[in-house]
Amino acid sequence: MKKRHFGGCACFARYLRYHFAICERPDMIGFTHHSLDVFRKIQKKATEMQTLETERLILRKLKKDDFEAVHSYMSCSETGIYLPWGTNKEQEARSYIDLAMTESEKEPIFHYHYAAILKETGGLIGGCRVSCDGSLCWVLHRDHWNRGFGTEMGRAMMKYGFEELGLHRLFASCDTENVASYRLMEKLGMRREGTFLEYRPPNKLSGKKYSDCFIYAILKDEWETQKE
Repeated sequence: MKKRHFGGCACFARYLRYHFAICERPDMIGFTHHSLDVFRKIQKKATEMQTLETERLILRKLKKDDFEAVHSYMSCSETGIYLPWGTNKEQEARSYIDLAMTESEKEPIFHYHYAAILKETGGLIGGCRVSCDGSLCWVLHRDHWNRGFGTEMGRAMMKYGFEELGLHRLFASCDTENVASYRLMEKLGMRREGTFLEYRPPNKLSGKKYSDCFIYAILKDEWETQKE
């Protein structure tokens, strides 16, 4: 059976530098101007990070002791195929954990980085993020693909974004060749809103100079209708 790739929307340290425009304010590096407007409206709600729970997962803050598990999936060549930065080295994994921990202690919080813990074993099998600009992302260790964990993480992030943070719109992106990633977004009820041509570095299976990118999104009223 051909393995499916669930790393198209990973929330690693370099993603933040790659994806977000830099605002003039030095204390708001990583924020777009639109993000700041949204952030000001919801900052009273975004004051602390809650531990979340799904049927099979516990989603909690990252901590230093998570290094080995995080590095395991961040350094996996199969997981890194569709990531703009590919696989990560040890120091990059440590930097990501440090970044996520720092973000979780800010008041108010903008980026909510979660470690995905499998209830059955207590092991860390992936991670996900929801941000106050409405962006979503997730990544899963290759040993746990094709078991529905990506769907559980995605639904948990959507619920938290809409119900706890009061967001109006959530969105995510992936390489246009990452079929598993965009099918997952469709399973979550997200719509394909557009295609950005030659938007990102090429995936590791491509001989092209750039790769195209799909944008998917969902509005709060669409999400509420789907729940009924």
